[in-house]
Amino acid sequence: MREVIEEFRKKGISKEDEKILLEISKNEPSKYRAFAQRRLFHEPLAYIRGYIEFFGRKFVVDNRVYVPTKETEQLVKLVVEDLNDESTVLDVGTGSGSLAITVKKERPFLKVFASELNPHSLDVAKLNAQKNEADIQFFESLYVDDLEIPEPTHILADLPWGDENSVLKSNSLEESKHMPSQAFFHPLGKSEAYKELIDSILKKGWKSKVFIESGLITKEEISSIIPKNLEWEYKKFEDYSVTIIQF
Repeated sequence: MREVIEEFRKKGISKEDEKILLEISKNEPSKYRAFAQRRLFHEPLAYIRGYIEFFGRKFVVDNRVYVPTKETEQLVKLVVEDLNDESTVLDVGTGSGSLAITVKKERPFLKVFASELNPHSLDVAKLNAQKNEADIQFFESLYVDDLEIPEPTHILADLPWGDENSVLKSNSLEESKHMPSQAFFHPLGKSEAYKELIDSILKKGWKSKVFIESGLITKEEISSIIPKNLEWEYKKFEDYSVTIIQF
């Protein structure tokens, strides 16, 4: 085993990655070799391990879904704190389902819906809901366009934002190449996905309170996509932001 470890150290496996790879390979040389080779190609450790921890719970992840980040827990906390007994919640672009499932587990008596454009991602979200015993209704939809559900009081969304020059600390451009292309950057601009979401909600005529992960997008950039008649707030954290819009 020592020879295998030394071989991949020379190839560039970091000590931090080595520790995790030893854990998930259970010190079996053949498994370690395979996992380390995958890591050399910048495959996310969460894919190699098969899960990610988010808000203290485990979620299955693979190359069908974006890997939830630690920063995004701030978004969920803000939503959960704003809910009351009459609230209903919709997670748009649910991916692995981690946000919708977390909200449901934190507020188990509330109705939670989740939508996703990619049917393969929806399969993962449904699996995670089952594993976490979360009763959520899932729908395949482009934003809210195809949904036939009661108007939710709250909508949350972690959609593709930013560009190659604005990536969260817990992400990397190399790892992003292993994730679904529609889950990372929008080809038409840093805020385009949220502009399209806003248009989709306006077409529905909903008056929901919307929480979006604006991440490293500046307040000025976000302001350019929000209609002037809507009230909104930009909450800044360290190297992260959430924007709240009242429709």
